Amino acid sequence: MENAPTENETLDSILRKVQANTATAAPQQPPFDAVEAGGEAVEADARRPRPDLLRGVHLKVRAELGRTRMLLKDALQLGPGSIVDLEKLAEDPVDLYVNELLIARGEVMVVNDSFCIRITEVITSALGEEEQ
Repeated sequence: MENAPTENETLDSILRKVQANTATAAPQQPPFDAVEAGGEAVEADARRPRPDLLRGVHLKVRAELGRTRMLLKDALQLGPGSIVDLEKLAEDPVDLYVNELLIARGEVMVVNDSFCIRITEVITSALGEEEQ
């Protein structure tokens, strides 16, 4: 399995295919109001992401509330009502990963009785630069 591509290489390959499809796609007729706007709307539309190109691409998304290490004997004793202490504080942000790559941080919220994450920081590069 030495020659198997890594997840990052796979994502890079998909991104190159999407960019190639975008570059070779036939130009569409702009909406009437875009023509009247002097072409500015047409330029903005050309830069807009096209989610239809990524339909069917499956990604593993994971939200990490926190981590801990425990002995196997302690893990075997876990049951309903057990409490596991995590290394993060309650007010610390939750990390959001896509295919094991940290892409954002946020805070846990409850909306319509479901847990969700409100994004507060977006990680813009692998070097950890953050956009707020």
